[in-house]
Amino acid sequence: MRGRSTRRIGAGTILALAVAGAAVHASSDESAAASLRIDRARWDGEDARIVVRGEKPRDADVTVVNAFDPSQVLASTRRDDSEWRIRVRGPSPVPCRVRALASDGQVRERAVD
Repeated sequence: MRGRSTRRIGAGTILALAVAGAAVHASSDESAAASLRIDRARWDGEDARIVVRGEKPRDADVTVVNAFDPSQVLASTRRDDSEWRIRVRGPSPVPCRVRALASDGQVRERAVD
């Protein structure tokens, strides 16, 4: 009888783990879509400007700074959609790495191409 009870608990546990695993997978898909990303950071020497773009949580604001000197704020964006982009002419110095700071606390860095 003891062995039989263990099998029932085992089957119930397996079912509970399967349901919990599906919920975690769905939740991680949603949070991945809401993650801050820097898709591109590029220096355009001809136009003397830096262009940084990426994705963010829909309601978050993003501020881009020089990663090595965060007191050099390049720009902020307040778009309602999930895509963001900043363009800055003549930053001095030209950063070789940028840091994006989202208003929800997420931070990402990327080298400037």
